Formats: sequence, structure tokens, C-alpha cells
Amino acid sequence: ALADPDPQFGNAGVAYLRSKGARVVVGTGAAAVAKSLRPYLQQRQHRLPWVVLKTASSADGAIACADGTSQWITGPTARAHAQMLRASSQAIIVGSGTAIVDQPRLTLRLEQKDLPTDWLMPSRPPLRVVLDTRGQLSEGPLLDTAEAPTLVCTTDAAPGSSLAVWREAGVEVAVLPAGADGCGVDLDSVLAELYARGVIQVMVEGGGKLLGAFLQHRCAKQLRVYIGACLLGSSSQRWVQAPLTETIAEAQRLRMIGVEQLGNDVCIDYEFDDD
Repeated sequence: ALADPDPQFGNAGVAYLRSKGARVVVGTGAAAVAKSLRPYLQQRQHRLPWVVLKTASSADGAIACADGTSQWITGPTARAHAQMLRASSQAIIVGSGTAIVDQPRLTLRLEQKDLPTDWLMPSRPPLRVVLDTRGQLSEGPLLDTAEAPTLVCTTDAAPGSSLAVWREAGVEVAVLPAGADGCGVDLDSVLAELYARGVIQVMVEGGGKLLGAFLQHRCAKQLRVYIGACLLGSSSQRWVQAPLTETIAEAQRLRMIGVEQLGNDVCIDYEFDDD
């Protein structure tokens, strides 16, 4: 249906088959194949991973109560469903605040029997990526690399003692430029680092500041929102913690590509409208 855009292979497979006398037609069912291979094509053609933002919010758009508690906004069916997105991603990104407060493991909690019949378990767990500008993460499950590898993307603002703690724990460290405004780790550099490591799809788990930064930078391709059947009110924490627009004419537009009821919760998938 499609020629492989990988520059290492190009049309070599098609050329080989034709050299052996096989008739090869390129283009049959191309649209459907391109849709199913969106992350791969993005990564090969643009040398950047496909970025999926994922959040679980209450029905009124909150990801945590005022005291920071959030377990659980969604039910077990929705949480199991989110594991499928982890399984199809090669890296999962969180900010240092989420890593410290929530203490996530970011590991796969799936077995082969939990997957669709046409899926295989990933050959390796997703790379757990923490964006930590100033070296704040000093302990927790993400520094335990027995279950899955961890990469900390940091900047020159992190003290040497933090780098030493990470490396002593077996964590990989990438010292990258800071963002253009001096805040955070430069997201373009993060994605370039992940591309160099062979990551095709990256899942951004949060928290709200990191999701807001990706939305401001407009480098995400897909947004998955799990909406839990609960209300947290005006004192709660919003899932986008960044200003995005001052007028409706400049609002980022989304294109809904899927919706699914999961018990009392709902999963909505969007793609960002590049136009």
C-alpha cells in the first residue's frame, strides 16, 4: 500500500521484488494504511516521535482535588484501557512535580491475555522519562530501574549531586537546553533525544503544567481524555495549567477520531488540526 519512508530502506523492498519479476502495485488502500501507521510515518518522515497527550479528568475538567489527591478519578475499566496506550508507546513522559507527588511507577500492568488478539506484548517496557529542570527528584519508584528503564532530562540548573544520585541508581541522564523562556527543559530537545533513541510514539502523562507546556508548544499530534464520572469543583486543579489563548479565534482546534464508553467513564480521542 505504501513505500517505506525509512531512508535506510526507501523503496528497496519494492525494487527487490520487481527485480525478481514480481508485479508490485503501490497505493492500494494507502489511506487506511497511512492512518494505522501514523506514528511510524511521523517518526520516519519528520524525525520526531508521535506525541500523545493523555489525561484523566473529572467531568468538570479537574485532575486533582485542592489537596492533590486524585486516586481515583476514573474507574478500573478506564484505567485498564489506558494501559493499552502505554503498551503502544515506547516512552512515557512526566514532569518532576508529578514524579514527586504521585510517585508513579509508569510500568505496564498488562499480560498477553489482556491484549487484543492481534497485539503482541511489547518486547521491552516503555522508557520512563522525567523532565526535571533543577534536579528535584531524589527518590521514588522512578529511580528503581529493576522493572523499567528511566531517563531524566534535565538542564545545567540541576546540581551535580542530583546527577550523581540518578546515575548511582542506574538512571540515564540527558542534560539538555532550557526552554526559550528559561523555564523547563526545551521540548524540541527532549523529542530529538527520544527520536535518537528510536522512540516512535511518546505518551505524555502529565501533570497539568507539562501538558500545558506541550499545548503551548503545539508539538502534540493526539490528545486522549478520560472523563471520570465525578465532580471536583472550583478549588480543584485543572488539567491544563497554562494560558493557551486570549481570544476564541486563536483557539487550538481538535478533530475527534474516537469515543468509547468505559463503564461510567468516557474516553475521547482527538487529533490536533494542523490547519
